[in-house]
Amino acid sequence: MAKPLVSVVLITYKRPDRLRKAIGSVLKQTFKDFELLVVDGANLKENKVVVKSFKDKRVKYLQVEPEAVNYYSQKGMQHSRNVGCMKAKGDYIAMLDDDDEWDLRKLEKQLSNFINGTSKVGLVICYNKIVSGGKYVIDKPKLNPNYKDLLKSFNLSSTSTFLIKRTALQEVGYWNENLRGMHEYDIALKLTRRGYLIRTVPMILMTRYRISNEDRGYYYIKIAEVIDLWKYYGKDFISNIGITGFAFNAIKTIGLFGVYLSGYIIKERVWDIIYPFKVVYEQGVLPSN
Repeated sequence: MAKPLVSVVLITYKRPDRLRKAIGSVLKQTFKDFELLVVDGANLKENKVVVKSFKDKRVKYLQVEPEAVNYYSQKGMQHSRNVGCMKAKGDYIAMLDDDDEWDLRKLEKQLSNFINGTSKVGLVICYNKIVSGGKYVIDKPKLNPNYKDLLKSFNLSSTSTFLIKRTALQEVGYWNENLRGMHEYDIALKLTRRGYLIRTVPMILMTRYRISNEDRGYYYIKIAEVIDLWKYYGKDFISNIGITGFAFNAIKTIGLFGVYLSGYIIKERVWDIIYPFKVVYEQGVLPSN
């Protein structure tokens, strides 16, 4: 196979049933010039069987090192992503998790932002549908957010919306395996801090199937994400978003801690609290410093 324009890095663990649907959504893409690297973080026989059942030369099965199978989940996911991204041959890398699916036009619509845009575009994302517990919400990331916008947002989008310029990802050092959370947000922050642009396709091109009733470890990770944001980027708050923005982030942090702690009790219903606040960010109703 000649060098593809896009490398799709699909990470999976112990969900062969979901993996089959994710692979299918890639192979249905209207854009065809890609390779699909399925990175198995569990080195599971059932996963390999699913991958090999697709008789398509573009699909490749990759295993992680034996010791990486035992990494705790957050480190394991980022390690799997790095295994795939470092093997990627395409000029652009599209990320996908095994519990997500793409609209058939995803790569086509996102690539146009690279091909027809400025060379400083480093990342293209899109709107996505998040399905959870029989309900769904539409996640609409801010259109073309810059570094200041991201510092205010505490979030960006799901990893499976990402189409990244490979050289830009290499420049920022790939996925940080030491972070406890906010991995895709960290990539976006590092890209925009270096002057790369983010473009958002205002179309629902990905569906995320969020697992309901996460255990308490999930809410620990969400709290850790906020702590890590302050640890790695807090020094940039005042210089980039001013005193007002700094104060807003401090208030938001306290609020998020309260919401995530409540998740230990109310579990899935916590998202009924979180998403209205996310809509505020998406509509741009934030301090303008």
